[in-house]
Amino acid sequence: MTRKAHEDHLTDAQHREMQLAEREKALAARESAAVARERDAARRAHLAKAGATGADLDDAAALLRAADDADDDQLAEAVTALAARRPELFARPATTTVLSPPPAPGGAPASVPPARTPTPTAAPRAAGLEMARRRGLLPLAT
Repeated sequence: MTRKAHEDHLTDAQHREMQLAEREKALAARESAAVARERDAARRAHLAKAGATGADLDDAAALLRAADDADDDQLAEAVTALAARRPELFARPATTTVLSPPPAPGGAPASVPPARTPTPTAAPRAAGLEMARRRGLLPLAT
């Protein structure tokens, strides 16, 4: 008897019972996947706090030896043990000195804007008089 023929012979109650069992199975699978994602995130957070980044973080997550139901203290101990076994996976302290910022353009201090260029010392009306001379309204000054 095929599956289709077998399902045709079932009563409505049996159909509902089968659908309920399938939904429960799918729910259990989603729940276990969520627990696995949460466990992986907690492990990665502990590793990142210890200094693992990028590809080293992936490698460290694969090498971490901790039980699936480990709490934060147990994870911290496992990360410390992994850091002792494989220090190359974790960030090293910076050995370079802090460089000062480059000087500001024009040699001015970085926090002070450069001084304004001085204004010409000509009389206030000199531009207007010069314009009038160019147009021939006033005689040229020699």
